[in-house]
Amino acid sequence: MTSTATIAASLLLDEPESKLKIAHSIYRPNSPATMRLETRLKELEENLEEERGIRLRCEREIIELSSEVDDLTLRLEQAGGMSSIAVSLVNLPSNL
Repeated sequence: MTSTATIAASLLLDEPESKLKIAHSIYRPNSPATMRLETRLKELEENLEEERGIRLRCEREIIELSSEVDDLTLRLEQAGGMSSIAVSLVNLPSNL
């Protein structure tokens, strides 16, 4: 139950030249909407790269600060041990 016009249209779609015309009519590289989308895409990609860089710097800084905290904790524990020794020496009877 296909008409002659439908068959002719389907034959036109099967030809490579008509496919190019259809593809060209679908994608217009110079259209304002396409240009806006491409501009927005570039902005988002730049923002993504910037955020990745910031994230890497923050992760490095976290590692450095974590190492410093560990060092300071160790020094504080050592200083606490020294102060407890000093307190016990002060509390010793003076007749030794």
